[in-house]
Amino acid sequence: MTILQRLNDNPVFALLWMLALLLSVILHEYGHAWAAIWQGDDTPTKNGRFDWNPLRYLDFIGVLMFLLIGFGALGYVRTRPDKYRNPVWGSFIVSIAGIVMNIVLLLLAALTLRLIDARAYTLFEALPLGVLNPVLAGGFAYSAAGVPEAGLYFIVQLVTLNITLAVFNALPIPPLDGANALAAIIPGRLGESLRVNLAGSSWLVIVVIVLLREPLGNLLYGVERIVVTTLLR
Repeated sequence: MTILQRLNDNPVFALLWMLALLLSVILHEYGHAWAAIWQGDDTPTKNGRFDWNPLRYLDFIGVLMFLLIGFGALGYVRTRPDKYRNPVWGSFIVSIAGIVMNIVLLLLAALTLRLIDARAYTLFEALPLGVLNPVLAGGFAYSAAGVPEAGLYFIVQLVTLNITLAVFNALPIPPLDGANALAAIIPGRLGESLRVNLAGSSWLVIVVIVLLREPLGNLLYGVERIVVTTLLR
């Protein structure tokens, strides 16, 4: 579903979904930048990818593509592993830092829902999840006392989007974080070959999405249901 379709269905919810998405992506990229600097690489700072301006973390062409066609690289942070204090574990830490940020945001959003109302799980029942359709289709089963429906929608989106971003980026497919993390810790010539060829294998993720759209959607759907049930039921 593109942003134009979302705007046509419900403009307010579409804007809230977009805000939740951008917040999640910005914090994901901030995690990469912070981890790289912690490992001794000043490249994010020199490139303006580590300051208080959240817009610096976004790839605006990628964001536009994502909003219009449903796929695109939303953000990026360039780093130099050769500057890390420990090139191997530094690369692993920087690779998973974005995923960790998404998990933290997911947990905070889920905790907020539980504090608002212990019946938060009912918000997710009979509502579509998954990377290919992460936005909620309609209204809620209830509205918690004193909490606007739009506020609940925003928090629910933080839960579902951050599950999607964490799981999707953890897949061992270039150029996703999972592939970078795996290449960092595989020893010997195999690991070195993977690290060298990662940059030129970015097209693989597009092939996977096109050819394995349904299995990928089912995987994300299953993981999201498990996480939501564990945290909110």
